[in-house]
Amino acid sequence: MSRNLVLITIFILFSAATLYIAHLFKASQHLLHTQKLYEQMAYTITNEVDTLIMEKKNATLTIAMSVAQNPKILSFLESKTPDKQFFVNFSAKLRKESDFKNVWFQLVDAKGISLMRSWTTLQGVDLTHIRFDVASMLDNPRIMTTISVGEFDMTFKAMVPLHNNEGKFVGFLEAITHFNSIAKKLKTKGIATIVAVNPTYKELIKYPFTGHFIGDYYIANFDVDAKTQEFVTAHGVDTFIKVQTNYHVQSTIGQLVVNYPLFTIERKPMANVMLFYPIENLSSQNPYTLNLSINLGAFIVIITLGFILSWFTKSNKIKAISPPKTHRIVLILALLFLFLSTLYYGLLWYYFQAKEREYLMVHERNLYKDYTIIYEKYRTIANTLFFTMVNTPQVHALMDEASDPLQKKHARQKLHDALLKTYDYFATHNLRQLHFQLPNNESFLRFHRPNRFGDNLTGVRNTIEYVNAQLKPIDGFEEGRIYNGFRYVWPLITTNANEEKKHLGSVEISYSVLAFLEDFALSHRTKSTFLIDQTTVDSKVFVDEQSNYMPSPFKGFYYEKSINEALAHNHQFFDIAQIDAQQGDELWLLVNQNRITTIVSADRRTLTTFLPIVNPVTKVAVAAIALQTNDTILFDQYRAFVTFFILGVLIIGLLLLFIYYEMYLKLVYMTLSNKTQQIIDGQNAIVLISDGERIVDANRKLLEYFGTPTLDTFIAHYGCISRTFIPQKGYFWVSTPIEPWTQTILHMEDKERIVLIANHLGEKHSFSVNINTFGSNFIVTLTDISQTVHEQFSLSHRATHDTLTGAYNREYFHQHSQEFIHFAYANNAYASLTIFDIDHFKPINDTFGHNRGDVILQELVLLIQSLLDPQKDMLVRWGGEEFLLLSYIASPDVVSQKSHMLRNLIESHHFEEVGRVTCSFGVALCQRDEAILSTIERADKALYRAKEGGRNRLEEAM
Repeated sequence: MSRNLVLITIFILFSAATLYIAHLFKASQHLLHTQKLYEQMAYTITNEVDTLIMEKKNATLTIAMSVAQNPKILSFLESKTPDKQFFVNFSAKLRKESDFKNVWFQLVDAKGISLMRSWTTLQGVDLTHIRFDVASMLDNPRIMTTISVGEFDMTFKAMVPLHNNEGKFVGFLEAITHFNSIAKKLKTKGIATIVAVNPTYKELIKYPFTGHFIGDYYIANFDVDAKTQEFVTAHGVDTFIKVQTNYHVQSTIGQLVVNYPLFTIERKPMANVMLFYPIENLSSQNPYTLNLSINLGAFIVIITLGFILSWFTKSNKIKAISPPKTHRIVLILALLFLFLSTLYYGLLWYYFQAKEREYLMVHERNLYKDYTIIYEKYRTIANTLFFTMVNTPQVHALMDEASDPLQKKHARQKLHDALLKTYDYFATHNLRQLHFQLPNNESFLRFHRPNRFGDNLTGVRNTIEYVNAQLKPIDGFEEGRIYNGFRYVWPLITTNANEEKKHLGSVEISYSVLAFLEDFALSHRTKSTFLIDQTTVDSKVFVDEQSNYMPSPFKGFYYEKSINEALAHNHQFFDIAQIDAQQGDELWLLVNQNRITTIVSADRRTLTTFLPIVNPVTKVAVAAIALQTNDTILFDQYRAFVTFFILGVLIIGLLLLFIYYEMYLKLVYMTLSNKTQQIIDGQNAIVLISDGERIVDANRKLLEYFGTPTLDTFIAHYGCISRTFIPQKGYFWVSTPIEPWTQTILHMEDKERIVLIANHLGEKHSFSVNINTFGSNFIVTLTDISQTVHEQFSLSHRATHDTLTGAYNREYFHQHSQEFIHFAYANNAYASLTIFDIDHFKPINDTFGHNRGDVILQELVLLIQSLLDPQKDMLVRWGGEEFLLLSYIASPDVVSQKSHMLRNLIESHHFEEVGRVTCSFGVALCQRDEAILSTIERADKALYRAKEGGRNRLEEAM
């Protein structure tokens, strides 16, 4: 025992140490993984804000430049009498036709004095002492886009200088937009935003546009999440922005807080954009798999140790026995190991593939969502450019003039001169083409190739044909005569004084695919490339322009040289030749079906996603964007797969080893059994060997008694011998089959070691149990003592029961009645005592004989006992035909209830030969501390009254 105790102690201590080390390792890995998730999300959010701010700046500048080209603006500055309503109307037009819902305009003269503000009547303010960007503009007039704080708000500002006919700088026009649209776009991605302006500007902001402050910080965006604002207000803005990193975690509200600082053009702190992202939205898959891996590893270590210690504790017990031959078992278990390992691998691989497909679907959906965002960004800029600079009376007049063949050349030149400056500026901001066409689809003016015109685009440019035919705008990707691009095409329609509409042609504003790829690189750190259908290029592009393209590794598709060169220059180019050619052919079958497809690299560290680009008219995929991202999630999943497979195989191996060990022990014990079987088979008693829970071996007597052919059959049916013990008073039995009954019975006296067991015929026999220990096993001997026990029980029964009727006798009543009554009152119940006898019993004996009278007494007792509860009723033959009933009742109100039932039962019963027999009853409630004889006396008087009252009745004692 001491040796086993030492081994158990070692096992417990080693298991505890293993679990503790596993816990520490999990905690460290969780921390690293969580920090990685936070850093990745903070980087993603920061890039998202960068992109949105740049988009806002460009769009604001587009508005400013379009308005500045109106001749009225220069006249307003020169006369210093601006028409405020002109700007208010322009803002209303933008609100109606674009995504800009609240654009302000300001005219500032060459001295920095505000001549007009579209949103207020306040004017004449010297801005040079308020805003550094205004002072910079006056020192060096140029197109500028800034973010700065003024008297009303912190806003995006685009400033366009204006010069008179002599080239003298006379002032500038400023377009102003707000942060609300950025906050709304971030909100769609689950990011709450608070734009907090530095307290140093509190005195400057005299007319706060939003009206919101948190402490001394002005909040520059509307619709701030109420709970977030309440939390920031309670803790102060400084808590969220004065941290060592650009992000931190607020576990109280479950948010990852990213701090995006904004600076003035002098690099002084101006504001902080606080971005709140729910932590629960971050992926927790890797910690889950990591936990499972570590837990499985710890489990294997513990069960391996347990197996070794178990083997060690039992090995010395089988040393003296010749080891049995187990070659066949080893072969079967080895084959089973291969089968289970293969099956486990297949199931695990299927699960891994499902998780990989699930992740790729999310990855592709996110990329497509960002592609849509980028697409909408350029649609917004193109719409703004069209409605503010292209769709103007001046352009309409020139396009109308172009319908006259004699004026066409002159109109082209004037249109070119009018928009060249605008085109040149926006060309530096990813604008690729500004292209006008006549109603018959004839190319009128290409700003990217002004000397190429006059070619008819019918059959070449589906989008232009659609717009000129349907007079509806359309947008999407399309290859052209010179360049491809994402094209936004509108019809040009003018209305005369009679409200008659005239179709003047169409115009397209297009952006290079490179602009999209650069935006992806900024937000996702991707490498990319662009592929376009070779047939489309060969059939549409001018022959002398086809040198812009080069063959790609994928048969039937071209690279665009300029895009590859630009991407390579920025280290953003992805060489698609890395993909297997056969895999590429299969990939393009999916692309041609307009399906987003992702290829996973062999090491699962790189994902290459192909986004099909569809012609908006034909709905056919004509190109694709290939985006390569470095992503370790699938690699981590694959590593988890390998880990789970190795751990699973180890578990399978250990389980089979355990099975082998158990089978080996069984063979050893069978060898031992063969040697002892003859000895124990010679015993007349049932002899068996048990380990305390199950039978190891047994003699033939056990099999004969239970009618089972083999010991295995017995074990399969009963499990443990203790399951056959019948629960009955005076006998030993166990409540559950797994209870270590052998240990329990060892500490009992010999007279208590008696069990009741039924044989296969259902006959019950009493056995005395004798147990001897043999190593860790027990030798159990069951000797049949049924005759002796029967005689003892018979003597006991005769001593307490009436011989004729089987009811209790007076001796038993006097010994146990007081105990019965006290038990009732101790359990908040009551006891009632009923005396009853058979009416006119003497005439029955005289008429039918005493034998028939005895039969009636016996039949009456059986009839009454059918209504009684042995636990709550004591029926006593008091003498002759008189009986006494002591009952356990819940309430004094029901003291005579059972007696009434008995009277009715007896009255309705038919006794053979005699027929109807009745009884009279006297009932008394047993009083607490009343002598039982007094209770009997009261009940007897009640019985007498029942007799006097006509018999077959019941009377209650006074």
